[in-house]
Amino acid sequence: MQTQTSVDLRKFEPEYHGPLEERGFQETTPSQLFAGEERFLKGAALRKRCDLWQAAAPILDRLLESGEHVLYAAQAVQKPSVFQALSLGRLAYMYHQVLLVFTDRRIIEILLNQKAKAPDTRIRSFPLSRVSKLSLRFLSVTLVPVEGKKGTWTVSGGDRKLLKLLLPRIQEHLHPESASPEEMIPKWHCPNCLAVSTPNPKNCEACGTLFRSSRLASVLSLAFPGAGLLYGGHPVLATFDFLGELVVFGFIAVMLATAGTDTASVLGFAGMGAFALFLTKFESIHLGHILVSRSRPEDPARRARWKRFTGVGGALSVVAIAGALALSGTLGAVQKNDLHFEHAQWQGSRDPSEWLFFAEDPTLRSQWTHEDGWLVSIFAYPLNSLQTLESFKEEFLQEMDRQNLTNVVEDEALPSTVKGFRHLGDLLMGEDDVKLTAIYYFVYGPDESEIHQLLTVVEAQEADAVESDLRDLLAEVQWIPAAELDRTMVSREATPASEVPAGR
Repeated sequence: MQTQTSVDLRKFEPEYHGPLEERGFQETTPSQLFAGEERFLKGAALRKRCDLWQAAAPILDRLLESGEHVLYAAQAVQKPSVFQALSLGRLAYMYHQVLLVFTDRRIIEILLNQKAKAPDTRIRSFPLSRVSKLSLRFLSVTLVPVEGKKGTWTVSGGDRKLLKLLLPRIQEHLHPESASPEEMIPKWHCPNCLAVSTPNPKNCEACGTLFRSSRLASVLSLAFPGAGLLYGGHPVLATFDFLGELVVFGFIAVMLATAGTDTASVLGFAGMGAFALFLTKFESIHLGHILVSRSRPEDPARRARWKRFTGVGGALSVVAIAGALALSGTLGAVQKNDLHFEHAQWQGSRDPSEWLFFAEDPTLRSQWTHEDGWLVSIFAYPLNSLQTLESFKEEFLQEMDRQNLTNVVEDEALPSTVKGFRHLGDLLMGEDDVKLTAIYYFVYGPDESEIHQLLTVVEAQEADAVESDLRDLLAEVQWIPAAELDRTMVSREATPASEVPAGR
């Protein structure tokens, strides 16, 4: 079985304008592309270039003019713009590979497929009569037109070595002419008939070929994740785009579902979600625009089917977004109960303006004072669907470690009327290093969907007596529906929470 390289190939003529070296290129072995090729392309590199050159032959046989000489053909990478590089990342190289064909009249750029083994659909040309400068610096070939946008490509290896010799010779033969707006380069060619067309054409004026629409790709990207890239002919990228947007949407949906029921929480997460979706959609639209604007032929019937999908995909996306908003707060932390006590030795207050400590803490629900002066603050922590009693306890113990409290007691020895755990820790405060004991009791709510914390801080020698009073208080525990507290009259002079050890 013969390979492509065994077929007679159109030869390169790098020395058409004269020898590139003093003695010129000498043929030491039978050449496939040009005399002296073994100095620039060897082994596998030469075989790949021959195969690629053979794959491009059908295009060049129709595109090259009578008497036009091919000087060389280099495999290169069109330099992507900053936004293109950001959108594609490391894939930018894969999707910008080209074959640069240098002739005595123009430079022809043929976009290659992702594996760089065959031509893709975009074909452009740069007539030398419209080029003012052509140079090679480091690894970059730069073309400066008389009118139009500068072109830059990256070359390496043997291509760079040969172009370093060839481009100065081509530059010597440049005789740029003034260009009208209609003659600005590069010129785009229809992949079917190779006639010159406008850049990013909607259709070919010569043969009527319809090309895939960047606008439709953008609408599809908005309508459904990955649809724009799938329309553009990139199923792998479309899959990654779909999964990426799905992860973002799922994260936002979970955040909305676990948010509080208050309007501020829902609006906050909804705003974050809208911004995140805007960024992902912007990226999808931009990426689709890059990969669709390549003169890809389009079947009118196929386009009609994709247009119908915009409505279906858009409806599915709207339903998904509406569903996420409808679930807002359904899995969130909702406080249902408050602790209440009926005890002769204790007096309680649910008026934030009367609280002595932690008045600005939104988790504080009430404060209770013993007739001997002990003050107990009661906090409430409703759990969302992602939290458990054990995870709460673990977070609390980690917080105790950060506050450097000496662990004295940690157990579940609570009165039989309640379930939960307690924690006693010693600390030193003040210039005289007064030894204090922080007493924490955590009581689980009736359905274990919330945790209530009782906190008091006393001198260490009084801890046993205070704890005994606290247990008596818990023996009288009652559960009442959680009430809204008016915190608008909280005194700014109240002692801030940071001055007394808190459980959370």
